Amino acid sequence: MKAVRFTGPMEAEVVEMPPPTLQPGEVRVKVARAGICGSDIHRYHGTHFFGTGPIVPGHECAGTVVEVPPGVDAQVGQRVAIMPMTTCGECPACRQGRLNQCQDVKVMGPHRPGCYAEEVPVLASMLRPLPDEMSFDEGALVEPTAVAVHCVNRGQVEPGERVAVLGAGSIGLLIQQVANAKGAGYIFSTGRVDGKMALARQMGADETANVTREEVVTSERTDAFDLVFDTVCSHSTSEQAIALARPGGRIVILAAPHGEQIGLNYNDFYRKELAMRAARLYDADFDEAMPLIASGRVRPLPIVTHRYPLADAPRALREVVENRRDVVKVLLLP
Repeated sequence: MKAVRFTGPMEAEVVEMPPPTLQPGEVRVKVARAGICGSDIHRYHGTHFFGTGPIVPGHECAGTVVEVPPGVDAQVGQRVAIMPMTTCGECPACRQGRLNQCQDVKVMGPHRPGCYAEEVPVLASMLRPLPDEMSFDEGALVEPTAVAVHCVNRGQVEPGERVAVLGAGSIGLLIQQVANAKGAGYIFSTGRVDGKMALARQMGADETANVTREEVVTSERTDAFDLVFDTVCSHSTSEQAIALARPGGRIVILAAPHGEQIGLNYNDFYRKELAMRAARLYDADFDEAMPLIASGRVRPLPIVTHRYPLADAPRALREVVENRRDVVKVLLLP
């Protein structure tokens, strides 16, 4: 089968590999769609905090079950999305349902074979049947939607609240939709590209600001938002989040670590008595994401801007790195 390997910083190649050998409890899935995630790009750069080993990358995927060993609870021909995390199931975090805090958490790509391949072995417990009304494209977007659901749940959005989302990448755009689905009353979104600001409005933002030429913090917006999501996590967005949040408001930060210390305006943070939370991965949020998509309350397909066959994966990865103005989400089609 064909699969992608990262061979060095900013180097990827499509290679021929033997079909996956199944371990106990595993099934074989023919991959239909695989999404390129920002964390995959960190691995592509050689800077991922989980490491950069030689395992096939990719963890956003959907496909069809094609092999089920005897005694394993799955069906050949079943259309599935894949929940890409496994945990020990025994530690205090697992017993409390905080799967993302398991000290032995393993994710497809860094720790298990990933889905930038024609086929992938996964535990049957990782399968999530796709409803008939959901396409494979939508199935591959369940995982990033789960990230957005976890962020919104961490922020504890309440009906009618005013929400600001700093950064209009794929997760920021999905956060808008999830927050709206949970009853947010007003969404303000920021970004650096007019096309992405138009997409933000299409996906539910009531107001946008292009930070390259517009002020984010204005007199009308200062202290105006109950909840602020910082998807960038830079010094400037940290300042903006604190300025935008109302006294007693909340801030959720969610960008993966990128080697930068974030400054904090502690005087205003303290004066306003703000609450700040981080959001990492997800837990039961994954199983909340799929019905949100199936019901149409969240419509993630507009974030897909590019599709490439698996054979063009090196080109697709370069596109993500070099064309950040136009790219939001890229799907690979094995």
